[in-house]
Formats: sequence, structure tokens, C-alpha cells
Amino acid sequence: MAKYTVTSRRTVAGHQPGDTVDDKDLAEVNVAALIAGGHLSPLRSKPVSKVEATPAATENHSEE
Repeated sequence: MAKYTVTSRRTVAGHQPGDTVDDKDLAEVNVAALIAGGHLSPLRSKPVSKVEATPAATENHSEE
């Protein structure tokens, strides 16, 4: 599901400037036209960084 930020100075589909909305909130509007007009900006998700396991983290410390 795509998410957007309202970047217009006016309300968009009942949402205030700065609000985060998704496809459900914008079901009855032309999203492409609102983006082209500068009223909405797509949110970009941040890439998830993968943490590599170190040998110390994978050792079994319960051995005695």
C-alpha cells in the first residue's frame, strides 16, 4: 500500500497539510494529478539494513 504526505497548503481529500495518507484515504481522487500538481508527495521507505551475525554472537555459551 502506497503512502503519501499532503504537501499542499490546502486540504486534500479532507486531510490537512503535513498529514500522511494512504491509498484507502485517496480512493476517490486522482493521485497522479495531485502528485503532478505538488499537492501530494510519495513517502519513500527507508531501506532496512541487515545486521550480520558475528562469530561471538553465534557461539553457544552454554557449553561447560
